[in-house]
Amino acid sequence: MLLESQAHAGLGLHVEQFVATFDGAFDRAALEAAWARLVARHDTLRSGFAWRQEHAPLCLVHARAEPAWQHLDWRGEAVDEARIAAWLERDRLAGFDGARPPLRFATLRLDASRWLFVWTYHHALLDGWSVARLLAEALAPAADEAPPAARDHARWLAGQDRAAAAAFWRAELAGAEVPTPAGRVDPALAPGRGHADRCRRIDAATVAQLETLARRHRLTPALLAQGLWGLALAWASGRREVTLARTVAGRPAEVDGSERWVGLFINSLPLRLSLPADGPLWTGWRPRPTAPPRRRRTNGAPAATCMPGPACRRAAR
Repeated sequence: MLLESQAHAGLGLHVEQFVATFDGAFDRAALEAAWARLVARHDTLRSGFAWRQEHAPLCLVHARAEPAWQHLDWRGEAVDEARIAAWLERDRLAGFDGARPPLRFATLRLDASRWLFVWTYHHALLDGWSVARLLAEALAPAADEAPPAARDHARWLAGQDRAAAAAFWRAELAGAEVPTPAGRVDPALAPGRGHADRCRRIDAATVAQLETLARRHRLTPALLAQGLWGLALAWASGRREVTLARTVAGRPAEVDGSERWVGLFINSLPLRLSLPADGPLWTGWRPRPTAPPRRRRTNGAPAATCMPGPACRRAAR
């Protein structure tokens, strides 16, 4: 994420925004105080990133950090969704200041009784699990028990057997043709550039149907979604076997307190799916038969560890 942000500066890549609306009474000072307590409590919220030539980036944990706040008062002005969206976009594209923690806060007072709270941060700092935990702590301060330190995760990572993880992924991807292209070359089409986002919202009834479908075939909702994406890749690439990336939480069950970690612990790992020539699709949507404990032990493996070995076939481009 950091590399992509550096390579494409000014595009707001991997910059996240949490936006909440407050109606009625709003205590701005209490909100600032709550987040000041969180910044003092959690190492991650005081962490920034530094780059050194010819060296890997460093995560710097500052002893103290003052979160940046901006307060805007738009009372008496014309305010609509377009103006709010334009401000949010400018904020997302503004980037962050060097090695300082990549997060900031803002309040926008829209009228006499309505406020917006905006929390902007880089995804390299926090995953979704951590965001939910921080929001809960902001509303209800945690007990005095000290939270896990950032070095707890670093210590666990350093103790992992990378050679064993690399051997596991070489075996898992043996014979796979990678990467799976998201389409086929059509000489009748002119080359294109860039990408476009397409979003379709589904209603609660459809979500309930999908959950029932997943339970019926003993699939988790996540694996159902991954299978649907694999089906789309199979159609686009013309292949019956596809390899795609899946996201894992990266919080090892064997480490006590990992569920209380605040930071970025997710990891992207390969998932190899096969579509059967006939019969139900569901049989090919389950992961290849590998002992689950062995797979879980590789959840913290760096991306380079999961690179295809010589037994893989390179896909033609």
